[in-house]
Amino acid sequence: MDITPLISENKNLINGYREGKFLVNNQEYCGSIIIFPEKVIKLKESDINSKEYFESFLTEEIEILLIGTGKTRNILSSSVKSYLMEQKGLNFEFMTTGSACRTHNILISEDRFVVSYLIAI
Repeated sequence: MDITPLISENKNLINGYREGKFLVNNQEYCGSIIIFPEKVIKLKESDINSKEYFESFLTEEIEILLIGTGKTRNILSSSVKSYLMEQKGLNFEFMTTGSACRTHNILISEDRFVVSYLIAI
């Protein structure tokens, strides 16, 4: 029995990452990025401890927000966590960027509406 997931061609899969770069659907992006199921946005900075920073892209119906915090797992400030949970009603997880990349692909393969905020390592 073949259990390979069928993934729509228009969904963004992460093919790889290395220092300062991501490969999404075989297209290279330099620096930190936000990956939606069908688009990728380059980030201008990587200050994740400001709720204003998230307001610019949290406009769509997001099932889960993955936050890749770089080489090490960092914790968001309490004001940002409160904003994401209480005001936006989001489910989110923060983890290393490598873990977020792998988790992103798994959730996309399950046809979930995942957005991944990835700080380059």
